[in-house]
Amino acid sequence: MHFSSGVEPDTEQTGTLEIVKQILDEGISLATAKGISEDELEAVYSISYNFYQQRKFREAEKIFTFLCLYSHLDSRFWIGLGASREALGDFRNAIEAYS
Repeated sequence: MHFSSGVEPDTEQTGTLEIVKQILDEGISLATAKGISEDELEAVYSISYNFYQQRKFREAEKIFTFLCLYSHLDSRFWIGLGASREALGDFRNAIEAYS
C-alpha cells in the first residue's frame, strides 16, 4: 500500500502510516501496534463494565467504543458496546455492534 500526496509526510503522518502498514501486514490490533498491554486493556474493560453495571450507559459506550477500536477481535468489547447502545435505545447501532 502506498500513499502519496506529492508532499513529503511529516513525522506524525509517517508514524501513522507505519502503524497502519503493521496492522494490515501483520494482522495485529491497534493496541498491540501502540504498545497497549493486555493488562491495560483488561483494566479499561473493568472500568467500562462497572459503568454499565452502574447504569452509566453513555460512559460505558464511550469506553467500549475505545476498546473495540483498539482490540477489535475481543468479542466481549463488542457485546459491551452493543449492550450499552441497546440500553440507550440506539437499537440500530446496537445491532451493528452485536453483529
